[in-house]
Amino acid sequence: MNDKGGQLPVIFALVLSTIIIVSALLAYRMLIFPKKVEESDWRYVIFNADGDFPRMLSVSLANFTQEYRLTSNLTLSENKAKAKLEYWKLAFILGHGGLGLRLNITSASENVEIVSASYYKIRLVYDGDVVEKDVYIPSLLIAEGHFFNCSWNNAFGLSAAYASISLDAIKYGFYGWKNYYISFLAVNITAVESTSSETSINFTCFNEEGWVNYLNNESISIYINDLQGNLSDLEYWGAGRYVAYINQTLPSNYVLKLAIRDRRGIYVTALLNETAS
Repeated sequence: MNDKGGQLPVIFALVLSTIIIVSALLAYRMLIFPKKVEESDWRYVIFNADGDFPRMLSVSLANFTQEYRLTSNLTLSENKAKAKLEYWKLAFILGHGGLGLRLNITSASENVEIVSASYYKIRLVYDGDVVEKDVYIPSLLIAEGHFFNCSWNNAFGLSAAYASISLDAIKYGFYGWKNYYISFLAVNITAVESTSSETSINFTCFNEEGWVNYLNNESISIYINDLQGNLSDLEYWGAGRYVAYINQTLPSNYVLKLAIRDRRGIYVTALLNETAS
């Protein structure tokens, strides 16, 4: 009798834990699946998957970039971000319970090239002297078996994610739907001009949907030789083009880092290493 009595609190705790987990997933379902598409037709299941998975891929990329920024550990950062995708998968299947869904999220089956190697010109002005130089952009791949990668040590910075999903709705005899998705944030420094009292940094910013036009002072950090500069103004010129101003001149040798965090939480940096003359 005593043994059975001692098991009751354990059983109760397990049942309570299950209720909490299921309740959380159901609440998540209500957030991500509008009622107008909560129909029994398999087409609405595809609509939901195709509409919501890109959002979750961006959330996972934000998680990856923020973790990598703190730890510089690609493996740890990717593993933590992958957990977001698995959570979405579980919530999606639960949200369409009774349809016999088979849902798989897969990483790159081969190397996926996000950007090809190329050159572009950058304009540097220091104390009235103007120099144009070619900047090399290395290619960025998401390697086979991976979801995420980033390139932050060049004047063109990129954070990117790639994933594909496949879905079967067994109840309706529907099999074989598959699609792939890319999420990224890119920034490239196009010009730097330094005077005796001020430095301006021209850059462009874009993502998988096009030009990013909503950045503000809180979105941007600028570092000169690892010391954060005081951002005094930010101008938007259209087509993803910005000019940021800091109240300081550049030293003779400098490493300029431009860090961007967009409203999705994705982080990216561009780096310019120069000897001013």
